[in-house]
Amino acid sequence: EDYGMNKKIVDGVREFYRKAIAENNTEHLQIIDDAFSEFDPYIAPLVRKNLFDGVSYEKICGQEYIYLGKQDFYGYCRQAIEKIDRWMMWNLIYKDWKP
Repeated sequence: EDYGMNKKIVDGVREFYRKAIAENNTEHLQIIDDAFSEFDPYIAPLVRKNLFDGVSYEKICGQEYIYLGKQDFYGYCRQAIEKIDRWMMWNLIYKDWKP
């Protein structure tokens, strides 16, 4: 488990991000940006750095001030993962669905 979540979900979200970057898929990049849109503008890039670049909370704290404790910080990570994963699942399940 990673972030207190299923590792397959976390790895799937990271792969979705890597593919979106590699393919310059603006729709998918927008989905990723939207997952962070409700976060404090100061915290959002730090959470992204942790989630997508693998920089630990401790290392980020050594470089920048974070007003959140570790548990709250990882709560933001989980929230972003859940939003992106929910979008991915919705589109996989209902992509070709017709009423």
